[in-house]
Amino acid sequence: MRILNKTARKSVASSVDFDSIIAALNSENFSELISIYDYFKRFDPQIASEVMKRRFKMCSFPMFITCKDETQRIFLQNYISKSDFRKFVFEMSAAVVYGFAAFLLEWKVKDLNVFPKLKYISPRFFSMDDKERLFIYSESKKLFVDDCDDIFLHLHPSDSGSFIEQSLFYNVVSIAVLKQLAMSKNISYLDNLSVPPIIAKTTNANSDKEIEELLMQLSNLRSASVGIFNKDDMVELLNSGLSTSTFTDFLRYCDEAISKLISGQVLAGNAVQNGTQALGNVHEEVRLNVGEMDTLFLSKSIQKLLEQILKLNFAKPAEFEFVFDTNKEVDEQYLAGVYSTISSMGYEIPAEFLAKTFRIEGLKKKEVSTENYAFNSLMLEKNNRLSKDKIELNSSAEDEISDEIYEKIKAFWEECQSYEELEERIFKEYPNISFEKLKESLDKKIALASMQALLDAGNE
Repeated sequence: MRILNKTARKSVASSVDFDSIIAALNSENFSELISIYDYFKRFDPQIASEVMKRRFKMCSFPMFITCKDETQRIFLQNYISKSDFRKFVFEMSAAVVYGFAAFLLEWKVKDLNVFPKLKYISPRFFSMDDKERLFIYSESKKLFVDDCDDIFLHLHPSDSGSFIEQSLFYNVVSIAVLKQLAMSKNISYLDNLSVPPIIAKTTNANSDKEIEELLMQLSNLRSASVGIFNKDDMVELLNSGLSTSTFTDFLRYCDEAISKLISGQVLAGNAVQNGTQALGNVHEEVRLNVGEMDTLFLSKSIQKLLEQILKLNFAKPAEFEFVFDTNKEVDEQYLAGVYSTISSMGYEIPAEFLAKTFRIEGLKKKEVSTENYAFNSLMLEKNNRLSKDKIELNSSAEDEISDEIYEKIKAFWEECQSYEELEERIFKEYPNISFEKLKESLDKKIALASMQALLDAGNE
């Protein structure tokens, strides 16, 4: 395996200032910008938190392989099921920020099988030439990544344009520098003006020596500055227009902008104080869409690696597909409803298609015994008979309806959420009540129509 010289790795910036960052952005100095971003990632919790949430999400999806050859499918499935492969996927997810993730690749033989040994390369080892080609230094020589067979490269663009513009850290640095500038200016202001000065007015200091002694005594008191004036002098303190709310609001604005850049939403983080359920649902949908796009980029690179593994272990590699299961529960419920509707129309959906859609291996239809079928049919017929008897009994009842009963039924109407619930309350309280005597208006027709609809639905 190739050995990288640690001296070729650029260190994290020890400090940053506005002018140096703007110069790096304007010149598009790739290695310098990576060093600056790593500085912000180290000291800005908002950046580190949002990046890790996005990386954790994209690496948490279950992984599946479909292959025409079952032996090869099991071989690949066993390989990706190992814990070190999940770690490899997490290291690949660093490309979501830098636009790429590179690994030193070495092949090892284990139990008559050939497997790759991958070692992550820090982005601070890389530089970029005028033609936007990534390279690393090895013994003072430039090694271009696209010419090295022992380097596995995963590309993960976050935007369109040049290689730097496709990298997420380029935009994050642009916002982080504004936040850093605001914080440094505010700290400087507080350092100079937050402690009020001490002003002494005296007529007893008649010599320079007495004035120096008084200044020494005042300097030992709690103050950032001291001054001595004549008692008749007028002293005014100028107040700055900077307020705490202005400062905190601007920091919150920067945090929201960083969250939007990294994860596409802000309500799931700590960037905002308030939110609504509707906005939360929209932001959650955006987050899921971003995560699904991330897994598509990951799947493409992992597919290429698995193809190499298959070629080195089987004489005739079969076609296969590596995917992350990003199906949302809402989507699965919607699909289940669609398939149920199609089945009710008389069409048969193959079990293989359902197994692939819902990622369920060995899916097959449950056999229903004739005894259960006969029992269910008997229960349905009995329930229909009971419902019909209730309608006929209550439609032919002749008992008079008192005002007390009428008012109680009106109370039921206000409490119930549906006609079915109202019907149950009425039958439970007054088993022999007559709906004809109860109302002669439209309410009676609606109630009877509702009960008749239940009967017709049960007979279908």
